[in-house]
Amino acid sequence: MGDATTGWSTSARWERRTANEAKALHKHEARDLASPGRGHSNPDIDLARVGDNKVYVTNDDGELVESTSPGDWARAIDRNLARVKGARYDPVEQQWYDSITRKGKTSERKRRADRTEVIDAVLQLDPKFTGPIVAGEYPVRDDHGHVLLDDDGNEVTEWHDDMTPEKREECGRLLMTMVETMGDKVGRHNIVGVAIQWDETYPHVHLQLTPVDDKGRLNWKSFIDGPVATSKFHDVLRRDLQAQGYHATMERISDGQKHLGQEKFKAHRDHERRTRQEIASAEAKAAALVSVAAKDGARAMEDRRAARDELAAAKAELAEVVELWRTAKAQGHREGYADGRREAEDEAAETLRQATQQRAEAARQAEANRRAAEAAQQALRDVQEERDAVKAIREDLERFFKRLGGFLKKHGVPVSAWTEYNKRLDAARDHAQAAVAEPDVSPAVGHDRER
Repeated sequence: MGDATTGWSTSARWERRTANEAKALHKHEARDLASPGRGHSNPDIDLARVGDNKVYVTNDDGELVESTSPGDWARAIDRNLARVKGARYDPVEQQWYDSITRKGKTSERKRRADRTEVIDAVLQLDPKFTGPIVAGEYPVRDDHGHVLLDDDGNEVTEWHDDMTPEKREECGRLLMTMVETMGDKVGRHNIVGVAIQWDETYPHVHLQLTPVDDKGRLNWKSFIDGPVATSKFHDVLRRDLQAQGYHATMERISDGQKHLGQEKFKAHRDHERRTRQEIASAEAKAAALVSVAAKDGARAMEDRRAARDELAAAKAELAEVVELWRTAKAQGHREGYADGRREAEDEAAETLRQATQQRAEAARQAEANRRAAEAAQQALRDVQEERDAVKAIREDLERFFKRLGGFLKKHGVPVSAWTEYNKRLDAARDHAQAAVAEPDVSPAVGHDRER
């Protein structure tokens, strides 16, 4: 994300789908027609505002017209796929067949069940530019879209007012500009439908298209494939928006994350937020333990100094008594010498007894202080081990997500396998969380303190 000074960003995400998957998504993307009044798994959807959404479908001339039926997008998908060269649909089997030519002979074969037939795209303006649609407290995000956390690991929020009618009209106009740019890129005849959604936190567009190239082939790679083509498309998109008064930045502000579809991106974003909260919480606990250990260590040093001072005072008092006794003996007269001697001896004996007790108490206190210092040093070692573990987890997660996108793209992992992989990933995260749980560091000996 950007700002008014450096320029606003744009977001364009897409995911490859089969025709059946895309038709099922219509219930979500065109929910005001396909499933009015129904609940949805997405917690960001406000059912009271579903009627604000605008849904369009392309006619036979490739023009966007208002959609009035839940089956509009499905019929548009079938119409566009019928333009694939050599394609034939069997309504009985509900199966597409593609013609192939080998060694001069032409035959048919069933289309693969996982063949990319539809691209599902999500287009969005910079959330800092649009702001939320309705008033409320919303998380503050950095330039990469990450939610900012305070020192306690809680989300930083700020208040936003309702979007004004003027802002709403401007956002709608700019979103349609993004749709037109996409149509110019892929061919307007390939557009299936467009849904401008106003019932979530920020306004955005869901767009479906069939990747049929100029030779009549299903070829999604001929449209947007690879980082270079993606960057060029974003450049064109932002220049078109600039022409409409949107101060779009031309700088690359991505944090290097591989491209993910909308659902996987949301899951990754939520997992990343939980991970950063757990790391922040662990670091806060470690800092608290260090603070407690430091305070206990300082208290132990103060007690040790106090014991040494008490012992020195006892020795000084004993020396003073002995000196008084010697002075009395030297200056005493014969008639009072015996009484003075007994009195001095008794006082010296009492002082010696008290000094002996104080010396024993000082020794006991010094031993307690030694144990407290050892406990504080052990607590510091435990804290360091926990911080090292947190650091290792953070590095493992960063390496893992760096490899994840490349692995999915290279091996073409299907959605079903991704779902099972997410379950294993969550299990691994729970195991990592248990590994960095708060250690049990007891307070220093002789001090009843809470952690």
